[in-house]
Amino acid sequence: MDRENYWVAKVIVREGLHSSEIFETMEEARVWGRESALSIMRDLEVLENLELGDIRIDIDHHMFGYECSVGELIRNNERVL
Repeated sequence: MDRENYWVAKVIVREGLHSSEIFETMEEARVWGRESALSIMRDLEVLENLELGDIRIDIDHHMFGYECSVGELIRNNERVL
């Protein structure tokens, strides 16, 4: 079975999605999330209205799997002439 793995990083501000990106590694997702959170906190106007816990980074692992048996191929094929 062939699998494709990827990581989705989401920046959540006050329980609302601020931004998200897809990465090949968890480390890339973590670094992007940290940099995104820091850029939000650099805006003093936004920072004044934030409380502890208002910004969080969610990182989720996703995997696509591709599997097909010979029987499945035979049942679902079409003959093309």
